[in-house]
Amino acid sequence: MKVIVFHTKSDNSILKSLVEEVEAIVPTKDFQLCHELEDLVELVRTICFEPNVSIIVVNNNLELEELLSIRKFLIDRNLIIVLPDDDRNNGKKARTLFPRFIGYLDNCYYYTTAVLEKMFEYEKRNQKYRWVYV
Repeated sequence: MKVIVFHTKSDNSILKSLVEEVEAIVPTKDFQLCHELEDLVELVRTICFEPNVSIIVVNNNLELEELLSIRKFLIDRNLIIVLPDDDRNNGKKARTLFPRFIGYLDNCYYYTTAVLEKMFEYEKRNQKYRWVYV
């Protein structure tokens, strides 16, 4: 299962710790890090037929609006969205992407990595049943 982590370049120490934790969970060959929205769209489009998870870290409202502008590429994907804070309006906007989980940078990123680990466990358990035709 491929994991894409998208975030704009930032000096946020919590963000760096989150990326390090994800790298520790995900095998190197299945991990992609991107910083540009165009790169995210391209990656999502190229791996559309294999299971993948996209962890999208949003640093501000402008980035969230840009993310919503590419909504059609993100629908029906396994998304984990990490918002800058627990602002109610941002949460409502993020829910329009139908993510599996919404986390917050100002909280501990433990929940985000725990959800990712559960998604990996689920994928491993169900991998033997994938692509079975009768």
